[in-house]
Amino acid sequence: MENDKLYINVKQNICDCIYRGIYKDGDKIPPERTLSDHLKVSRVTVRKALEIMEQGRLIVREVGSGTRVQFHNYGWARETEVLVLVASAGHPQFSKFIEHFQSCAAANGTLLLYMERLQKDTIEDSLYHLYLRGLCDVAVWPDGISLEQEKLERLRALGMNLAFFDTDTGFPFGDCVYSDIEAGMEVLCSSVRRKKNRRLGYVGLETDQFCSACQAKEAFMKVGVSGKVLFELPQKRENHPQIIKKELERLERKGKLPDGIICPDGKDAVLLAKRLQKMKAANVKIASFEELTDSARFGITTYEKDFRESAKTLYKCLSRQSRKGELWKAERYLVSGRLIER
Repeated sequence: MENDKLYINVKQNICDCIYRGIYKDGDKIPPERTLSDHLKVSRVTVRKALEIMEQGRLIVREVGSGTRVQFHNYGWARETEVLVLVASAGHPQFSKFIEHFQSCAAANGTLLLYMERLQKDTIEDSLYHLYLRGLCDVAVWPDGISLEQEKLERLRALGMNLAFFDTDTGFPFGDCVYSDIEAGMEVLCSSVRRKKNRRLGYVGLETDQFCSACQAKEAFMKVGVSGKVLFELPQKRENHPQIIKKELERLERKGKLPDGIICPDGKDAVLLAKRLQKMKAANVKIASFEELTDSARFGITTYEKDFRESAKTLYKCLSRQSRKGELWKAERYLVSGRLIER
């Protein structure tokens, strides 16, 4: 007698093909007999797997024309008893964010699980691993890493409810909760200028590495008026202290040190402040988007994210997707930050 769970393997095999892009939206999948022979199971088992997938609205079975894949970009109605957060625990503000998100979930009777993305996996692969384990309501903090739209579309079609924090690149396959970078940049630039720091400079990450770095740079170029990009830092952080030292000394030799520097990354802002202090140039004002332990010590002005409101909004997004089901449409939510002026 055939194992009753074999149909799950058949379903997973077809879902793997959908996630990898072998079967695209509207594509026909092989007939029952072909699947039966290829997977070495009975046609009864194949038929049961297809019935489950049809109930889940992932496929459409049409008499006389076969079975085809059908994508839907809407919410999947179910109780939000368990949520998963996919993020990087190495982010300096991770503990602050997960504390608020955990409190919000607990207040609503929801269990929050945490998953760290493996280095070898993409964010999308991590999400698919969760899907295979039945964990389909997920909040994602990409931490600046670009997302693949095609794979997000497939994950949504497979049945995942997704919400993204600190980015809008998951739209329209998930709700996006993020700070208004342009508004924050304008606030930071205005704050630095009020202290008679006329010449502004910008130091950020290389824009081909992180989408958030690109957004921050674009915002600076738009609101920085006479400001200029001083230099950009690579993705790997171990060389940042040496690069910052070299570049600041180069600017000093040329007499081109600015009056103020906008550096979105909090760790790099602290490195800049430390180096400028050693160079006896502590009068150069530093401003950042991240409030860290050393920010106050080095007099760094920050535009801190509102993690409490962001966590609350993120939870509401996932709840709304489950509640609205087919009526759900992705939305963007801008959360204002808070200026800490020094």
